[in-house]
Amino acid sequence: GVTEEQLQFLPLDVSSFASVRRFVELFHETNLVPHTLVLNAGVMLRSRSLSVDGLDMTMASNHFGHFLLVQLLLPALREAELNGQQPRVVVVGSNMCYLHDRFDFGDVVVAKTDAEKHEYLKRPYTLFRTYGQSKLANFYFTAELARRLRKTGSNIPANVIHPGEVMTEVMRDMNPLLLKFYAIISFICFLFLKSARQGSFCTVHVATSSRLATAEDSSGQYFVRLSPAPLSKACRDEAAAVRLWSLSERITGAEYPL
Repeated sequence: GVTEEQLQFLPLDVSSFASVRRFVELFHETNLVPHTLVLNAGVMLRSRSLSVDGLDMTMASNHFGHFLLVQLLLPALREAELNGQQPRVVVVGSNMCYLHDRFDFGDVVVAKTDAEKHEYLKRPYTLFRTYGQSKLANFYFTAELARRLRKTGSNIPANVIHPGEVMTEVMRDMNPLLLKFYAIISFICFLFLKSARQGSFCTVHVATSSRLATAEDSSGQYFVRLSPAPLSKACRDEAAAVRLWSLSERITGAEYPL
């Protein structure tokens, strides 16, 4: 088991590029070796809002912050691999990525001026569409990361998992009336929804299984119920994944040579 003395907590707001960069600085100061990077942060917001960097808050939190974090930690992950370790990257996705037949690049906007922010916030917004687009971005990022790592000769695996339908606070920003109704029927929900502990099973499996320790075992895969799942046509769009990678480099200012 893990003792309390083994736990270390560092502040991190993945919606803020400055916070991500500061987290990496603090992490390096601990002199810890990164073994497994689990990208689990995510939001579902009932209305459109902007991050401090002028991005849609859902996309900033669910994709761009994670992209920057991995880019900044890749040198340490590669060094760990060269020293005989078997680091890996696990991204928590969602089956909502299946809801889309393509990624909408037109919705990725960096609003800098007040006028740009005002215009962007007036755009039509749907919670589940935006969340699903961010989850499709998660898969594109992971698949492209896996391909690029292989090309460099690295054996670090990068995979996406779907935790299932889990009762967590990811939906805490939904309509208050809906949340009150949800609280009333929560005891019934446990009959067909997973607890947080149950929802972690697939993440822990992909992050720790000796059978998934290297890219030769599995990388660029989408795991559902502990096993690789078939990909939709949109998820298999390598051109879109490459385009999103380049766009993410420009927006975050992170460029690790892969």
